[in-house]
Amino acid sequence: AGVAAAQKNTDTKTTANKAAIDKLAAAEKVMADAQAKWEVADKAVQSHDAIWIIASAKREKAKAETARTMRRWEDAQALDELAQSRTALAGARQQLAKIKQVLDSARATMTVVAGELPPRKEAMLAASKIKTEADTTRDLQKRLLDEKTVSAKAAADSVAQLMDSSKLIAEALTVAVKGNGAEGLALKTKLEVAKARADEAVKTTQVLDALFKKKVAAMTVVLNHRIAAANSEVAKVEAIQKTVNEVESRITETRKRLDEAQKKVVQTTEAFNESQSRLEAAVNEVTGRWAKNYATGTFTHLTPEQLGWSILQATDQIDTYRKAGAAEYDKKNPLKKDQKSDAARDATKARYADQYAYDKLKGSVANFIKLFVGAAGEVQTDFYATADQALYFTNGGTVRNWIAGNFSSRLGKFTDSKALAEEMYLTILTRRPTVDETDLVVKSLAVEAKERTAVIQDIAWGLLTSAEFRFVH
Repeated sequence: AGVAAAQKNTDTKTTANKAAIDKLAAAEKVMADAQAKWEVADKAVQSHDAIWIIASAKREKAKAETARTMRRWEDAQALDELAQSRTALAGARQQLAKIKQVLDSARATMTVVAGELPPRKEAMLAASKIKTEADTTRDLQKRLLDEKTVSAKAAADSVAQLMDSSKLIAEALTVAVKGNGAEGLALKTKLEVAKARADEAVKTTQVLDALFKKKVAAMTVVLNHRIAAANSEVAKVEAIQKTVNEVESRITETRKRLDEAQKKVVQTTEAFNESQSRLEAAVNEVTGRWAKNYATGTFTHLTPEQLGWSILQATDQIDTYRKAGAAEYDKKNPLKKDQKSDAARDATKARYADQYAYDKLKGSVANFIKLFVGAAGEVQTDFYATADQALYFTNGGTVRNWIAGNFSSRLGKFTDSKALAEEMYLTILTRRPTVDETDLVVKSLAVEAKERTAVIQDIAWGLLTSAEFRFVH
């Protein structure tokens, strides 16, 4: 009965299952058709996707190339601007030098010409004084001559009048001679006496007239000399005045040149300053672009870690501990008899020495981090200096002890101060010293032998605490 019931249940379920299988078959067929269509579409999509990927890659490559080309073009523009700025600055510097030479020449000329004016003016004043005196003398002589001329004319008039009177007396005497009376004789006598007096007066007057004429002639000669002298002084004054006018004209012209040169100096100086500012801007632009493109580094300060490890490197501390680490490695891993070290062992030994030095010195670097790191919440990339940092370098014994160790001993072996200066700068600043820096080191080391070590340590301390050491540039 159980089997029959189960059989019946089985038949029922088999019938239902067959219907479900038929539905499933129909559904699978639909799905197979859809899958076939999807595969066709998917192949098309994948084909287009491959094309899109290639095109996208080409596009990105083109964009990158365009951006790179644009950067290069902008870099070229910046470099061209830098070159033009340098050329403009050089031209402005030359122009400024030329203008300053012109200005100096104008000043020198002004000094010379201005020096010529006072003696010429003094000479003109002296000549004018002599001219004034000559004019005064001439005028006085002319006045005297005029007076003598008037006197001479009066004398001449008197002679003429006396001669006329003498003639009248002579005529009256002729008339009186014809009369025979007593009155005629008395008149004759009186007329003869009058004629004699008139003749005497005429002679005297003629003598005075001749004397006046002689004096007038002599005074005329003197007056002519005075006039000639005055005219000569006038000519001298005019000649000196001409030279004074020429000098004043030269001074005016030189002052004009001087003013123009000074204006040009101001203008050229402004152009020079503008060119210098333009050059600085171009340098900053190029530096910024190169720093951004990783062609050069920016000007920034060392991080606390970098500062600590750099000082340890510069003072030979790292090298000292590396040698100690290498010695410890050899002690722990001795070579066997007749065994030679190979490249692998040397590399392992070097890594061991580096790790040994790091382990020994990382505590010192941690102290630098505490002292030089920014406070909590502050920007850690900004540079700042504190009194604690300055006191650490100035009064702290750590850095000075490092300097006084192997570093001081190694440099103390140099007997040539110039060679010592070069080694010190290469060790601390990784560059050779300039001529002035070398001279300063040589001069500082010109002390007694017992003081030489202290001087070396002081110079090294100054370089380690310098701005050049603390900044990356």
